[in-house]
Amino acid sequence: MSIHTTFERAHAGFDEQNEQDLVEAIMKAIADASMVTAAALLDTQAVVLALSPSASRSPTAIQKTCDELHKRLRRRVAAAERSEDVQEFARRVFRDGDVGGQA
Repeated sequence: MSIHTTFERAHAGFDEQNEQDLVEAIMKAIADASMVTAAALLDTQAVVLALSPSASRSPTAIQKTCDELHKRLRRRVAAAERSEDVQEFARRVFRDGDVGGQA
């Protein structure tokens, strides 16, 4: 497709395919730029906790901190799953409209 044709399509009004292609390109750029493994996230959390004397003063303190983080994470994930904005975003990004998990 030529640049001229793309411009004409954009200038003519809303183009659902163009919007989807743009969303896909933006999401891919964001994902590529922010790709972090679960292990890297865990390592980062461990370092942050190690730097906090109150969180790492004993195995019990570490366990209490981890339990609290676990509760907060579960609540935030549940809130995100209930969010209409998150659900709409998921529908727009994933073409098949399936916003459910595969786990």
